[in-house]
Amino acid sequence: MTTRPMSALPKFSIFVATALAILAVGFSASAAGSPPLAGSLSDFIVLDEAPPTPDTPFISADGGSIKLHDFAGKPLLVNFWATWCPPCIRELPGLEALSLQGERDGFEVLIISLDKGGPSVFKPFLSDRLGLEHLKSASDPRGKLARALGVRGLPATFILDSQSKLVGLKIGPAEWDSPEALALLKYYVKKGS
Repeated sequence: MTTRPMSALPKFSIFVATALAILAVGFSASAAGSPPLAGSLSDFIVLDEAPPTPDTPFISADGGSIKLHDFAGKPLLVNFWATWCPPCIRELPGLEALSLQGERDGFEVLIISLDKGGPSVFKPFLSDRLGLEHLKSASDPRGKLARALGVRGLPATFILDSQSKLVGLKIGPAEWDSPEALALLKYYVKKGS
């Protein structure tokens, strides 16, 4: 049986510890380089190169004209929906919960209705029918902004970074009140700071 001299063991241990530390740093750096995608957000599409955000105006809940650039300063989740879209309606309570969390964590949630009647249709639907009072809402009754973003189905959700650059999208429903959704938005908050 051969044995190693005692002086070789500490050198070997230092080598192994150093190699493990280098691997751990490399792994955490690559993990920090991309957003966490899991659960109902596993098919979230990350845009490596942000296309220009459309400068297309849409209608605020109070009837004024606004643009996505008006929300610069914090990451923004934009969800396109309609009162006639059952999957959209199922998402709304989760979006409201995420919105309330965003007030604490530094991001915003905006839902944009594609209903033809504008705020007079979706505002009572949200408050009276669903009991949702805390969602920032807007309207795109002619679908101009939705078309500019390439929306082809509902629900459709986009995330803009704090400089109003489009960084990703999710087509179809998601569990917006999930830990995965919160982790995704917190990733963009941290990335922007």
